[in-house]
Amino acid sequence: MKKLNLVSLSLVISTIILSIVILKYLPDKMITHWDFEGNANGWSNKYFFTSLMSGMILFMYFLFSFLPKIDPKKDNYIKFNDFYNSFKLIMILFLFLMYIITILINLGFDISVSKLVSLIVGLLFIYIGIYMKKIKSNWFVGIRTPWTLSNDIVWEKTHKFGGKIFVIIGGLFLISSYLPFFIFKYIIYFIVLSILSIIIYSYYTYKQITK
Repeated sequence: MKKLNLVSLSLVISTIILSIVILKYLPDKMITHWDFEGNANGWSNKYFFTSLMSGMILFMYFLFSFLPKIDPKKDNYIKFNDFYNSFKLIMILFLFLMYIITILINLGFDISVSKLVSLIVGLLFIYIGIYMKKIKSNWFVGIRTPWTLSNDIVWEKTHKFGGKIFVIIGGLFLISSYLPFFIFKYIIYFIVLSILSIIIYSYYTYKQITK
């Protein structure tokens, strides 16, 4: 646990140092957003963007460190503490990688942003999906619906079901950037419906158990 926290903290510090060092090499107006086809469609001032990313990663570190202390179900965190700390690290690493990609593109590196981001997002979903069943009932992490929070059995069943859905979504993200754009739009629709299916499943399971 301490090692994971140290790695997370080192990423936060690295982000702040990187923001200070790289600032003079970045263009004043940075590309900071792309559409689904990888075309730039959003720009930002370099001072604002580097400060924003550093602040977001720093905030995420302290937020994940603080949440278990105020959760009414804080005793449950002991049961999935390893996953919680690895999840904190993964989320910070995700933002850090997005930051690195943005910096490299603005420095002139030829990077296919759509393919790279799809790969990272896909791996993130697969990771969460595989380990989702380890999450115990709490108010901040996991699939939190009125029905999962009301019943531990519903929580467990929903997270096992949701984990499989997340793995499928992750797989779709991995292949999405290699497909024609009109097909990718249908994948997005499928992902939205898949997320809704998890919510519906939690309600249905709750009704079945409480009969």
